[in-house]
Amino acid sequence: MAGLFAFELAWYPGVAGILTVAVATIVLCGSVWLLVGTNTGFRLGFLISLASFFGFMVLLGGVWWLYGIGLVGDAPSWRVHEIVRSADPDDLSMAATPEARDIGDWEELDLADPEVGEAQAAADGVLTDPNLGGFEAANDYVVLRALHFGGDPMWLGFRQTREFITVQVQAAVPVTILDDEDEPCPEGHDCIVFGEAPPTPRPQEDAPTVSAVLLRDQGSIRLPPALITVGSLIVFLILCHALHRRDQIAAAQRAAEPVPANGRTRTPA
Repeated sequence: MAGLFAFELAWYPGVAGILTVAVATIVLCGSVWLLVGTNTGFRLGFLISLASFFGFMVLLGGVWWLYGIGLVGDAPSWRVHEIVRSADPDDLSMAATPEARDIGDWEELDLADPEVGEAQAAADGVLTDPNLGGFEAANDYVVLRALHFGGDPMWLGFRQTREFITVQVQAAVPVTILDDEDEPCPEGHDCIVFGEAPPTPRPQEDAPTVSAVLLRDQGSIRLPPALITVGSLIVFLILCHALHRRDQIAAAQRAAEPVPANGRTRTPA
């Protein structure tokens, strides 16, 4: 019983959201169709209401597309392209990425830069994978530096070159907590007595450098609004053409029909 109650609590917001959208669509769009249909006929009212809806979606989608709001796609982010291990941090000649083989032209970034923080957060997820980065936790290594390359605009600013950030790390000196200050400290370790503040992490000088090469994914934040705008515009133009053709047929029928004695003509619904 408790499990069923928990399921209902977790699923209810989804049902409420679906019902809210369905009722709002029926009430708002249906009421407009009803009002227009009582004056023009239900088939013509349906075409007018549908064309008005898709015309509104063209305007709404255009605003979403312009400002990157509303129903958006994936935001730009950093993604790990490859992991390179080397004895010299300046030598990445074995990298599979051509731009990373010579980092002489790369710009060194401040580690306090927010962009570096975003790239480091993405790199941590791969570096702490024992099968990829070889580390078990983020405190097992020390960040040495971050390098940036690319991202220059091209094609009048509509595109840009591939943008990379390389985060170079090195294994940290292990920290051992001693129960007593007279207890011997293992060789190659930083030792502290229980209760003392941990020392500042420092890299092992003889450990290899691990370089995480990250590629900037530009995302697709404006793709859904663009598809909505273009798709709604196509449907809107088709409906407008259907309405135009109907007006032409109605005009041709009125011209072909004899004018009755009372001077009134009937417009087909």
